[in-house]
Amino acid sequence: MFNRFNLSLKFGLISIAGCLTLGLALGVAASVQSSNAARASTQERLTAIVQERQQALVDYMAQINDDLATTATNPNTLAALAEFSDSWTALGPNAGNRLQRLYIEDNPNPTGQKENLDRALDDSRYSAAQRTDATILGSANSCARVVITTSSCSMQMGTSSTQSSRNSTTQRI
Repeated sequence: MFNRFNLSLKFGLISIAGCLTLGLALGVAASVQSSNAARASTQERLTAIVQERQQALVDYMAQINDDLATTATNPNTLAALAEFSDSWTALGPNAGNRLQRLYIEDNPNPTGQKENLDRALDDSRYSAAQRTDATILGSANSCARVVITTSSCSMQMGTSSTQSSRNSTTQRI
C-alpha cells in the first residue's frame, strides 16, 4: 500500500512521523526531567523542614537543660531537698509505704488528679515540707517531682541524715 504513494508524499509522511516521534520523545524526556526536578525540590524543602525542627528541638532541650541547672543550684531547691530527705528519714523504715498511703490511697482527689493534693492530712514534718515547698516551687506538679526525686535519693542513701550524705544526694540529683 505504501508503494502506491508518490515520493513526495512518502517523504512528507516520513517527516511527519519523525517529527511526531521526536516530539513524543522530547515530551517524555521533559516530563521525566520535570518530575525529577519536582521531587528534588520537595526533598530539599522537607530536608530544610527537618533541619529547622531539629534545631528547634536542640534549642528547646538546651533551654530545659539550663532550667534544670538553675533549679538544681537554687538554694531553695537545695534546702527543700535537704528537708525532704531529713523528714523522709524521720518517718522511719516504712516511709515509702506510709507516704504512698497518704498521698495516693487516702488522697481525696480522683484518679488522674492526685497531684493536686498539696499535702497529706497528717502532721508529719514531711507533709509540712510538702506544703511549704509546693508554695516555694510554684506548683504541686513541681513539688511532686521533687518528692519522687527526694524519695529515690533517700532510698539510695539509706537512713543516714548526716550533712555529708545530704550533700552527696543533692549533687547526684
